[in-house]
Amino acid sequence: MKKVIMFLTICSLGFSIEHSGDIESDETWSANDYHLLTGQTFVKSGVTLTIEPGTTIYANEDDGFGLAPALVVERGAKI
Repeated sequence: MKKVIMFLTICSLGFSIEHSGDIESDETWSANDYHLLTGQTFVKSGVTLTIEPGTTIYANEDDGFGLAPALVVERGAKI
């Protein structure tokens, strides 16, 4: 029953977008989508990441090697 409820919750959140690696061009993360950090995500210098009000960002657990998913904003980037 818990699996069914989790599935329905994820479906009701909208489209699922996984984030990991470098963001090298301007992006907007919509409050209508399900955002999942699957690894370390870097907003590169000169890039703007816009996160709409009400956006919820989820993350996977640590990979066991100390590399927990994270959103890292480099110097010169904007969020």
